Amino acid sequence: SNTTGVISLNPDFTQVEAQVASANFSYNEQEVPEARVFFQEGETYFGEDLRYFYSPRIPDFVGGGKMFGQTDSLQYGSFITFSPDSRTDAVGRLSYAFTPTYSTDAIFTATDREDRRGATAGLSASGRQAIGTYWDIDLGATSNYIEVPPEDDEDIVCLDNEYGCDGYMVDGRVGWQGDYWGTGASFDKYDKEFNPANGLIRQDRLGTEAWNVFINQYHDFGNTTVSETSFDIVRTLRKTEDGRDQYDGWFYGGALEWFSFARTGLSYNQGDYRPLTGDAPGDFAGDDEVTDDFFWTASLDLNTRGSRINLYSAYSSGELAGGDYDYGYVYLFARPTYNTSISINVERTELAYPDFISVTDQIITDAGWDITPTDSITFRHIYFDLSEDLPQFPEFSSSTKEQYWRLGYRRVVSSGLDVFLLYDDQPFEEATYSVKLLWTIN
Repeated sequence: SNTTGVISLNPDFTQVEAQVASANFSYNEQEVPEARVFFQEGETYFGEDLRYFYSPRIPDFVGGGKMFGQTDSLQYGSFITFSPDSRTDAVGRLSYAFTPTYSTDAIFTATDREDRRGATAGLSASGRQAIGTYWDIDLGATSNYIEVPPEDDEDIVCLDNEYGCDGYMVDGRVGWQGDYWGTGASFDKYDKEFNPANGLIRQDRLGTEAWNVFINQYHDFGNTTVSETSFDIVRTLRKTEDGRDQYDGWFYGGALEWFSFARTGLSYNQGDYRPLTGDAPGDFAGDDEVTDDFFWTASLDLNTRGSRINLYSAYSSGELAGGDYDYGYVYLFARPTYNTSISINVERTELAYPDFISVTDQIITDAGWDITPTDSITFRHIYFDLSEDLPQFPEFSSSTKEQYWRLGYRRVVSSGLDVFLLYDDQPFEEATYSVKLLWTIN
């Protein structure tokens, strides 16, 4: 067996990182990477399904402990955190592999806050047969009790049990994967009251069900002119609870890798999309607001199998949400020396409507230097620029520019004990200094 424990004091690393979401357009909340070492330690033991647990949901907390490990075919992980205002969050997960191709997982999350108590439970199982067939299924349930003053009753979405809200989710897939080809189908259904308190869920999934049919191809030819080929075709039909189409569309995409060095990709998305019209789950727009979304994406990835330097770029163009859509992305990673690294992300999104034009630019620079085996420095800078132009009413046009800075120093004091010194500078707030401790016990 192998068990690891982690104790952390003042472990919050969210001040700058919480701002780092993609500048690309999305109908839903976008995932942001987790920067806190407390959550990075042993993260694989807590699963990859963000619907059940999404660590950025947990705010600045003053202390926490976690334990994770493996005994034969059983993996386990659990943690608890304590935040200001008497908030407590906890997660527990078990994963058992009956054989190398059959496994099951169970996860439970809970939160206790001043205005809310919630619990989420998930159970999943998967299997794969020797002939290439496979299956997996996920079952999820949530229960929330929300403290709401009587005068705010009209804002309550579900009143199954006074202010209690219970919901469920089911997600399953079957398919076949051969050496080069694969095909399959999936089905999911989300009750509109499925509300994981510490999960990341697409709001336009709630109150819907969908079928997906897909086919894929992948072939690695080795060190030849065309060293790798792949493509995917996906057909999706999603319905609302009252039988209307929420999304009816297709995805086509493929890529070629050349000389085991450069990968070129091309994809096309097209579908009729029915947006949400308010904050209430399942509150979808009428037929006159359904949009015909479509866009192309071309990409280029250089030095695909290298570890010292990598360059990736992509460009998308089409129509989204009833307007012209253009998005460009460039990512550069370099490791000048064995113990230094730098990465730069550059994004630009343009949305143009007859009476409104929005342009978003974002540049993120990260750098790191491992000075010695026990001392390291990290740096991050974020530049964000949002311009909104109203041609018919130029006096209401606006432009917002912001910058974020962070400088961090990490010192390994002794085996398992790390100390972090951080400097943060955000717009509209005073610069802050903080000290954070992380103690790992094996």
